[in-house]
Amino acid sequence: MMKKIYLILSVIAIAGLLATSVIFFLKSNTLTSQLEQTKQLLMKTDEQIKHIQTEREKLTKENEKLQADAVSYLALNNDLQKVREDLDNRLKDAQKIIGEKEADLERTNKKIDEIEKKIAKAQTSI
Repeated sequence: MMKKIYLILSVIAIAGLLATSVIFFLKSNTLTSQLEQTKQLLMKTDEQIKHIQTEREKLTKENEKLQADAVSYLALNNDLQKVREDLDNRLKDAQKIIGEKEADLERTNKKIDEIEKKIAKAQTSI
């Protein structure tokens, strides 16, 4: 009778161990599947991170180029403003000279008119 009890207890213990083993096996398979999915997700994430880093590097280079262009354009703008100021000053000087020359021309024309009148008077009196 004792042997039967030991045998029954042994069978129950073996059945319990077997059930526990099956449960652990199933959980292990589930965890293995989840681990594989996690690895794939991690690989996709790594690819996205690499892509984003590449895009970031491109944008950084483009930004640096744009900043260099902006500095260049500002320098060019400053140079052009100086040239414009110089040309404006030269134009004012030229306009002043033209005004003076026009006044000289006006005086010369008046003198010529006076001389022509004197010549005409002298010719009529002769």
